[in-house]
Amino acid sequence: FFLTPVSGIRSEESYIKRVTEFSSEISTAAHGNMILPKKNGNWQPFDCVAISAPQAVSSYIRTKSHRVAIHVKKHLKHLGWTIEQMVDEAGRLRFRYLSPDGRLTEQSLRQVCFILKQRDESLPPPGTVTPLSLPCENRTYNTQEMKSIV
Repeated sequence: FFLTPVSGIRSEESYIKRVTEFSSEISTAAHGNMILPKKNGNWQPFDCVAISAPQAVSSYIRTKSHRVAIHVKKHLKHLGWTIEQMVDEAGRLRFRYLSPDGRLTEQSLRQVCFILKQRDESLPPPGTVTPLSLPCENRTYNTQEMKSIV
């Protein structure tokens, strides 16, 4: 068991404080660069490359990560979703997601992921075939009627 001298703790604290302030300044500057030069309150199309990345949906549900969010948005584009963005009154970048059929508008990427996951779970697994039931299979016939038909 090792005890750090008090002077060492103070120097660590000041180091952490300096690093935190520096990283906060960088983060604020990066955020300032993210703000779009468009009018507040106007939804604009968000363009990205459409790619199939279904695994990103599950990953984003487990851990909200900016990197994974980008892959989810690309996957949504691949599925035909419309993604729009705007800058709100506070200067924050906001997104909304419109389903391919136009019946759903959602502002939470995580909620869209839950919707996609739920939809995928209700579908049969790929490669499984559900047998078709023909109307005549569920019907009983009078054999006398059948003989008279033939």
